[in-house]
Amino acid sequence: MPISIMKEVVLKTKSMLNLGEKAMNEQWKKFGSGRDSRAPILAISKVFYNLILREEDTGFNKSPGKHWENEIYPRYFYSKEDDAADGLCCNECLSKLVVAKMVDGGIEVHCQDCGAINEFISNRA
Repeated sequence: MPISIMKEVVLKTKSMLNLGEKAMNEQWKKFGSGRDSRAPILAISKVFYNLILREEDTGFNKSPGKHWENEIYPRYFYSKEDDAADGLCCNECLSKLVVAKMVDGGIEVHCQDCGAINEFISNRA
């Protein structure tokens, strides 16, 4: 699976987990899920938690957001090289606070720290 797709999945998963964490922290009112508590654990949960993560029943015993932040992300998706080399940064000040925009067949990177705008245009016609 390409790294760009994996990163997109990671970001969407983290967003969903953060919403769940917010609901728990703010003690949102819960409504019945309609799930029969006597029903067996779903096969997808068994595969994900038991086989892939090797953490039996973690999905039912730990807060998803904290588990992601403290255990899953550091173990599977983070490396020290990510701090220095991953993602876009400003060519002028090396800030990672940048916004990329598609403009006329190229990409502009706008730095939110120093205000620099760097243009990248494809050489292919």
